[in-house]
Amino acid sequence: MKGANAITSKQMALYTFVCQTGIGVITLPTVLAKEVGHDGWISVIITGFIAIAVAALIVFLLKKSSDKGILDINKAIFGKVLGTGLNFLIFTYLLIATSAGTRAFLIFLRVSLFPLTPPIVMSLLVLMPSFYMVWYGLKTTARYKVFTIFSYAAVLVYIFILYKEVRLSFLMPVGEAGIEQLLYSIKASYFSFVGLELIAVFYAEITDKDKVLKWHVLANLFTMIFTAIITAASTAVFGENFIAVQTLALFNLFRIYNAMVLERVDLFMIAFWFFAMSCSVRAYMMASWYSLVKICKDKKSPIIYTIFIVLLLIISRIPRDVDQSFFFLDIVNYMGMGITILFILCLIISAIKTKGGKTHKKS
Repeated sequence: MKGANAITSKQMALYTFVCQTGIGVITLPTVLAKEVGHDGWISVIITGFIAIAVAALIVFLLKKSSDKGILDINKAIFGKVLGTGLNFLIFTYLLIATSAGTRAFLIFLRVSLFPLTPPIVMSLLVLMPSFYMVWYGLKTTARYKVFTIFSYAAVLVYIFILYKEVRLSFLMPVGEAGIEQLLYSIKASYFSFVGLELIAVFYAEITDKDKVLKWHVLANLFTMIFTAIITAASTAVFGENFIAVQTLALFNLFRIYNAMVLERVDLFMIAFWFFAMSCSVRAYMMASWYSLVKICKDKKSPIIYTIFIVLLLIISRIPRDVDQSFFFLDIVNYMGMGITILFILCLIISAIKTKGGKTHKKS
């Protein structure tokens, strides 16, 4: 399979991993400290195994249904009118998710590095590379995500350097929150795994589908491990009481270490992480544009793309401050859980209708 959207299962795995961790991991330690105290990392691990099971189920159903993505499957099993309606619902979710991520990204930039830059100027400067790459297709955005590996490596190295600041006593006793509270916190932890559903959107473009299950499971496993490390490290450095009153726990963690030559190490680390954040937002931007093109029957129009960008920017301006942005993200996360359930239901119906075969007609 060739074309601007053709990617490998390994590239899709990196796509999923970056999408899940780019933004959510910044605030998750604080959220979990409020829910389960110092046992947040346990909540992440429990939720991670659930997310892996859901991710495996989606891939299994995709393989049972056809070699197509959810957008084509919907039209095949529900007909043109209802199928297009469902696809438009998916596009709407993806567009709102992109806008919410964009707003959070811009607010984080403003709070951390550029407090005086007008938001509209910041929006255009930050999103211009994404607009360019998304126009040229999934393959371009997926290849660019390889560079985010340096961001994640830098964060892990930084946490290792902080070993003198870590107090393991802040993580004791293990499991103090109790089973009931840990299970209740799964909802908050699962928000960090929202993004695993994107594989259903892009499935038709993956060239080596025989390896999809392995790499999609690994993507969610890596998300679980990385998120658990960040949550545990933040709690072990700050303590559950202090971290519970913070807003941007990861960025505060970056401010702990001072180097003799580099001085403000936090500025370098935040800059590294903004690179990952931009790729996370771009993943949803690519998914929403890809969906719109599918709805428009593969007609990639500059005029439609311009309208798409303007609409994205308008929606991203709805939250006015940090609190509203977090509330907006929470709404999107709940929508993401709902969309995941919708995908699973559609794929089950597809598998039943085709009896596990691959007999969908071309839409």
